[in-house]
Amino acid sequence: MVTLVVAISAMDVKKNLNNRTYKLLIIVFAVVIMGFSVAPVCNYFRSHTRDHTKDYGKLYQTGQIALHHGDIYRKGKGDTFQFMYPPTAALILASLSAFGLLPFIVIIVLANSAAWVASVLLSIYLTTGKVLRQHSLLYLIPTACCAPYIWDIYHLGQPNLLLLACMLGAFTCLQLKKEWCAGALIAFAAAIKAFPILSIVYFLYRRQWKAVLSTLAFLCFLLVLLPAPFRGFQRNLQDLKTWNE
Repeated sequence: MVTLVVAISAMDVKKNLNNRTYKLLIIVFAVVIMGFSVAPVCNYFRSHTRDHTKDYGKLYQTGQIALHHGDIYRKGKGDTFQFMYPPTAALILASLSAFGLLPFIVIIVLANSAAWVASVLLSIYLTTGKVLRQHSLLYLIPTACCAPYIWDIYHLGQPNLLLLACMLGAFTCLQLKKEWCAGALIAFAAAIKAFPILSIVYFLYRRQWKAVLSTLAFLCFLLVLLPAPFRGFQRNLQDLKTWNE
């Protein structure tokens, strides 16, 4: 009887320690996210010029050009394009830039924060089959190792965290036998920045034919059909041609 009581007490102590560890990790993670999110906003208040807002300013300017039906693939110094993402990305930026530069920065920061949380949880799920109550080091070590790289994403205003979340979500959908959803997520990521389309090679290798068809179908919709009402069908095709060059 005494042994049973001691065993139960030890389990309760271990459970309480685990609960405290998880709460501490959540608090630390929230503080880090807040710290990373403050820097781009502070840069905005330092100066409204494009140089101080890093890529946020460049993306905002592209969004404004697309919003006013201008040429999104304009050349700058050195005869290089100022915007190198697909036309669909410019359409998304146009919708965000309609609110002004500061809301534009805040929206992207919030999107990066949500994508970071999703990436951590999806990585844990793909590794263990569960999202919560796993060993604390599984949450801590990968996040800590990636923190400097993620800081650059927040500081500069890059979409790579969102792409990572989409790709991890796609592989999670494959595990759950939702191949059409997996293809849609890869297509969405590729419509923002081209390189996630390489995942289709993995789909072909694994003979995930529904995922392949879904990727191609949604990519066609996102690149060709979705921007057409806003940019015009012929102009969007010209944008796609310029982007491919």
